[in-house]
Parts: sequence; C-alpha cells; structure tokens
Amino acid sequence: MRKLILLLCGMLNFAVFAQAPHSFNYQAVLRDAAGTLLTDRSVTMRLSIVRGTADGQAVYAETHATQTNAYGLITLKVGEGETNLGDFSSIDWQTNDFFLKVELDENGGVAYRQLGTSQLLSVPFALYADRAGNVVDYEGGEGIGIAGNVVSNLAPSPWVPINTGISYNKKIGIGYTTSTFRGRVHINSKDSIGGELPLWINGTTTGLTFGSNTHGRLLRLQQNADDNRVFDLGIDRNQAFFIQNHMNGYHPEFTISAGGNVGIATAQPKSRLQVTDGDVYVDNSSRGMILKSPNGQCWRVTLDNNGEFVKTPITCP
Repeated sequence: MRKLILLLCGMLNFAVFAQAPHSFNYQAVLRDAAGTLLTDRSVTMRLSIVRGTADGQAVYAETHATQTNAYGLITLKVGEGETNLGDFSSIDWQTNDFFLKVELDENGGVAYRQLGTSQLLSVPFALYADRAGNVVDYEGGEGIGIAGNVVSNLAPSPWVPINTGISYNKKIGIGYTTSTFRGRVHINSKDSIGGELPLWINGTTTGLTFGSNTHGRLLRLQQNADDNRVFDLGIDRNQAFFIQNHMNGYHPEFTISAGGNVGIATAQPKSRLQVTDGDVYVDNSSRGMILKSPNGQCWRVTLDNNGEFVKTPITCP
C-alpha cells in the first residue's frame, strides 16, 4: 500500500462573527509518497483535539467523510464532523494548550493512520469568548460580592439606618440612632471626637440657607438636647435678622430690622437703637455717650460724682 503524506497541514482559519461559531476551518493538501496529488478521491479523516501535549489525552474527536478536489485539497470544519468523543462546545480553551491530531484513511474506511499533530498556537478567539462568556468563576473579596454579572458593595455603611435609610419621616439625623429628631436636619454633637464642630462651612462661595416656618427662616442652636436652652437665629418675614431665646416661648434678644434699626429685647426697633425692658450700663467713668452738635462739634457726655452731666468736646469718631 502506498504511503500517504500530508504535505500541507495546518491551514486553520479562525473567524470572529457576531455570534461565536462552534467550529473552525481546517484545510490540507494530500499527496502520496511519490508526491502525486490525491485528486478527486473519497477519503475519511479523523480529527482529534488533544490537551496538554502532542501525545496528551484527546478531549474531543470527530470523523469526516470527504473528497479531495482537482488539486488534492480538502476543506473541513472542525467541530461539525461526526462526533466520536467529547463535546466540542464544552472545551475550555483558556485552561490548557491544545493540539490538533490528524488521521487519514485514503480508502474512505476506518483504518486510520496518523499524519501529524500540530499545536493550536492561536486559540480560536470566538470560541474562547463564547466559552468564557458562559463561565462565572470570580469570587468577591472583602466587602465585595459577585453574583453572576452583578458586583455588589457589601462593606458596612457609615450611616446608621433608621427605618428606610437615614431618613425618618422626611427628616435626617446625624449622630442619632433613634427617630427623635427635632428638625428636618438634626445634628447630635455630644459624641463628637477630638473637639469636632457639629457643622463647618468653609469657602468664599459657600453659604447656609435657612428653611422656613411660621416664625421665618430659622437655624436652631441647642447646647444640650435634654434642656430648654435653645436659641433661634434667622431672618423673619419682615426681612429682619434676629436672635431669639426659645426657653419659654419666643423672646427676641437681638434684632436688626430691614431699615437698619437695632433692637435689644424687641422684634421691631423704632430707632437706630432701642432697648426694651432693660438698662444700658456703662462701668467706665470716662466713657459715656457721644453726641454731635449742629455745628459739627462732637461732645462726650458723662457723669460726675454728683450725678451731674459733664460735657467734654472731642474729635468726632
């Protein structure tokens, strides 16, 4: 029997399509020992995918009954023959080296002889992508969870949830683990570390916007949540800035009206300075009240030891 040789082996075409095919092309030209082309001849080929080394274990094998053309050329699709071993679609191309073993029966039977084994140096990328796309072998690390194609953050949140998140009845509490909020935003600074301020605003373009209630726009300051020492400051509905004591109701302590009048213990000062229900105390005998006369002269008015007014001309401030 004439010895056949495989003159051209390894013309492997790997193509990437929109959907990964479960095969790749193989072409070879068959000649006999004398170099004569085996043309227009029915032959049987057995192709095997071998894992690890050239003489390693076959993980897949198939046969093809085909015919050479006028040039001795055969064209096969590896993965589409009659399967003898394994499952072509289950080959895990990413885990090992793989080789293609080629066997031939030139008479179209099953008396195969080996023609050669060649390494698949270029993994069929479409097959690799299709196989890898259906395998999930990732494990999450600390604080990371992976389920299918979903990655989750499992790290503990620095926020202490109350009911549904940090919001309770449309209120937000910082430093609280209960729902006893006294405002829309309530900051508990009793547990602050290292003298931290409960609220810090920094920057030339940063400001603080007050919310409205029936008394105007308010920011409430409270030294201790367990007592009534509470002060409100803000802008009322008359556009006056105010500070008020909230111990036993609303008592205005300091007011600057929209017109620039300053009031102490009154919410509606009637002059540039109005003191209601209290005294003005000056404890320095050399200081008093400065008045300006119609001619432009300034006078400091003080008291002598008999309680008499003393007028001293001074340079106007």
